[in-house]
Amino acid sequence: MISGKADCGLRYAVKKSGSAVGYCALSIKCGTRDEEGYPSGIAHFVEHTIFKGTSRRSASVINGYLDRLGGELNAFTTKEEIVIHATVLKEDLAKAASLLFELATSPTFPEHEINTEKGVVIDEIHSYKDTPSEDIYDRFEEMIFEGHPLSGPILGTVKSVKKITGSELQRFVREKFVPCRMAFTIVADIDEKRMEKDILKLAGRYFGEASESDCAPDCIEGHSCRNFSMPAALPFNKTLNKRNHQANCVLGSLAPSLYQERERLATILLCNILGLTIPDLTAIDEEVVIVAEEMTPSDTAQLNKKYSLGFVTEIGGKTSHAAIMAVALGLPAVVGCTGIMSACKHGDKIILDAKSGDVIVNPTDEYYSRLDYELEIIDEMGFVDYFLIVADFVNFAKDNGIPVGPGRGSGAASLCAYSIGITDIDPIKYNLLFERFLNPERVSMPDFDIDFCYIRRPEVIKYVTQKYGADHVAQIITFGTMAAKNAIKDVGRALNVPYAEMDKITKAIPNKIIKNGLST
Repeated sequence: MISGKADCGLRYAVKKSGSAVGYCALSIKCGTRDEEGYPSGIAHFVEHTIFKGTSRRSASVINGYLDRLGGELNAFTTKEEIVIHATVLKEDLAKAASLLFELATSPTFPEHEINTEKGVVIDEIHSYKDTPSEDIYDRFEEMIFEGHPLSGPILGTVKSVKKITGSELQRFVREKFVPCRMAFTIVADIDEKRMEKDILKLAGRYFGEASESDCAPDCIEGHSCRNFSMPAALPFNKTLNKRNHQANCVLGSLAPSLYQERERLATILLCNILGLTIPDLTAIDEEVVIVAEEMTPSDTAQLNKKYSLGFVTEIGGKTSHAAIMAVALGLPAVVGCTGIMSACKHGDKIILDAKSGDVIVNPTDEYYSRLDYELEIIDEMGFVDYFLIVADFVNFAKDNGIPVGPGRGSGAASLCAYSIGITDIDPIKYNLLFERFLNPERVSMPDFDIDFCYIRRPEVIKYVTQKYGADHVAQIITFGTMAAKNAIKDVGRALNVPYAEMDKITKAIPNKIIKNGLST
C-alpha cells in the first residue's frame, strides 16, 4: 500500500488487490458534530443533494455517468464524516475519482432539487421515528451526550430540515470541504505508483494552489480541523413513555478509545470475566456471513471484504448505520432480522437474499445440488452472458424504483435466476422444473419474460441501449392474422348479427382454405 499527503493537504492511500473491480472513496471529516451555526441535519442534507448538479454537470448527467460505465455512485453520513464513494472497473477508476473530486468542489445545489429532497429527507425522518427499535438509539445519544455536538440526530429534525437553504449549503461546503479535512482511498488491481500520480494530478487540478494553511480557522494541530472535546457523560436512568406495543431498552457505558491501550485491555478482561466476548473482526480468515445483534461503523470498518460475504443483524432499518455501511462496502446485508441471533449458531450455513430480505439458515442439500446442476447446464449451453445481462437491467429497474414483475413463464423455474435477482420466486419452494426453461435437448432459444411498468419501461430500454450500444439492441414485434371463422364472427358482432346465425354460418366454413378455393 502507498499512502501520503498532497501539497494541498489531501491525504490519500492506494492499495493493490486482486480484484478487477475498483473501489474509491472521498472521506470528508465533517459530520453531524460539525453543524454548529447551521440547521441540524445539514451534513446529511449535503450528502443527499451533492449529486444534484455541479458547475459542469447536471443531475441527470451525474446519475448516468457511472451507470454507462457499469459502475455505482453513492454516499453516506455519520456523526463524524461524509463519505462519497464509487465502484467501477479498474480501468475507469480515474474517471470515478475525477467525478468524486468534482462533486466535493463545485456542487451547485439547485433550488428545485433542494425542495424535492426536503420531502425525501422528511419522509426518512418520519420512517425512522416510526421504528422504535431505531429511534431509541437517537434518544439514547441525545441523553448521554446532552449539550454536546454528538447529541444531534444525523437526519436532523423536520423543523431544521425545512430551514435549510441553498446559500447555507454552499457556505457549509466552502467551510468544511477543504482538502486538509479530506482523505481519498482506492483499492483495486492497479499499479500503485501510477495511481498515486493520477491522484496528485487530480488534487492539483481541483484544489489548485491550496495548502494546509488554507484550512478553517478552528484547525488544531494534529486534530484535522476539529475540536475533539470529550462529552461529559453522567450516569442516568430514564424512561420514555410511548404508545407502543413493545418495550425497547438500551444499556450503555463509556468505553476506552483506541489510544487508551491500558484501559482497553482492562475492559476486554472485565468482559471476559462477565461472560461477554468482544469479537475481533480483523481476525476473520475464512469466507463467512456475519450474524450480529448490530453492526456499527467501527465494526464494519474492520471487515475484510475478501472474507466477509455479507452480514445479518437483529436490529436495524433502512436508515440504520448497518444498512448505510452495507451500501458503502458493496456487501449484501439484511438488517432488522428479528430472532436471527437465536435461530443460528457458529458454523451454520446461510443463504442471504438482500433484495427480498430473506435469510435461509442451513438450506437443504437440494439447493446446492440444484445450483450446481443449473450452473453446469447454463455454462455448457453458453447462456452465462445472457443471465448476467438480464440480471443487470432487471436490477437497474429495481434500484431506480421501476416496478418489476416477480417473474413468470419457464424462466421462473431457475434457481440461478432467483439467486441473482431476475425473479423473486424460489423454484425449490414451488417444485418448478428447470428443464422447462433450459436443457441440452432444447432446440429453441430460451427467454425470460420480464414485466416492467409500462410508464417507465422506456427508461429500461434507454439504459440497455446506452450500456450495450444501439447496434446491439433491437426491439421485436410479432403480428398475428385472423382465420376465416374468427374474421366472420368479428364482423357479425360489429353488425349486431345474432350469435346463433353467425355460428351457423361459421360452422359451414371448412377448417382449411387453399389459395384457389376452399378445401374440405
